[in-house]
Amino acid sequence: MHTPRVLGVDEFALRKGHDYGTILVGIDTRRPIDLLPGRVTATAAAWLADHPGVEVICRDRSTAYAEAKRLGALDVMHVADRWHVWKNLAEAVEKTVIQHRALLREPENTAPVRAAEPLGSPEPAPRSPDEPRQSGRLSDRVREQHAAVHALLGEGLGRRPIARRPGLARNTVRRLAHAATADELLVGRWTVRASILAPCKSCLHQRWAEGCTVVRRLFEEVRAFAELMNDRRGGDLGQWRERVQADDVPAPHGFVTGLGQDLDAVVAGLSLRYSSGTVEGHNNKIKMIKRQMFGRADFDLLRKRVLLAA
Repeated sequence: MHTPRVLGVDEFALRKGHDYGTILVGIDTRRPIDLLPGRVTATAAAWLADHPGVEVICRDRSTAYAEAKRLGALDVMHVADRWHVWKNLAEAVEKTVIQHRALLREPENTAPVRAAEPLGSPEPAPRSPDEPRQSGRLSDRVREQHAAVHALLGEGLGRRPIARRPGLARNTVRRLAHAATADELLVGRWTVRASILAPCKSCLHQRWAEGCTVVRRLFEEVRAFAELMNDRRGGDLGQWRERVQADDVPAPHGFVTGLGQDLDAVVAGLSLRYSSGTVEGHNNKIKMIKRQMFGRADFDLLRKRVLLAA
């Protein structure tokens, strides 16, 4: 078996939420090298120890595969995938925006311009802070999951079979099943908890109207990171982290702390041309092969089909 110089590593689900495997892909050849059972550190480390010659490993920010470097290949350079780093930053910013959006209404003099509406159309009433959010990525997903779970409950299915079918965790299914409407979950998520911003709302509205907005600063930080990533200026990441940590916007602080735990791989991912895109593509092919076998094949047969197809 040929050992690639640049190796892509990722996990894939044999049975989502229960059984997983590890796929190894040659980044330069864009072909799968091997499939390993499980996603534990020792398995990947043992493979690396038995296959010297790997110089670069492309991966997501999984701690298991990062640990595999220390155990099986000390001299290998790890490259954290840029897409996953960007996704982590977007999720950190979105979480804080959603948490505080209900507490800060749009000031009248800075309200966004709406598209023209037919004459006589009623002006929509402003949303109350105690009213559940009607749209957005997270709220739409909650509504879709709530509708799917209650539809299956109406068919007479129990919670355990439902947790397997939609691919949801059992606790999530229980929470969705107990809620009569999706709005109950949305209100509990975004508006019921007290916020430390409540005593400062009048001052915050004034500063917002004056042009000092948290959203603007979040936007500037996210666009600065995007430029750093697109221009492959990984060496400037330390300066960006210092600016974010010195700011009082809390959303990216946890993200920056996480970067520090895998800093070398992140800097390499923002500097080099390598990425895990090829590995993600083979993960999608594995899903297709699993569907063709109707989920009845074991790991050995799946491994043979994936490797022989390449």
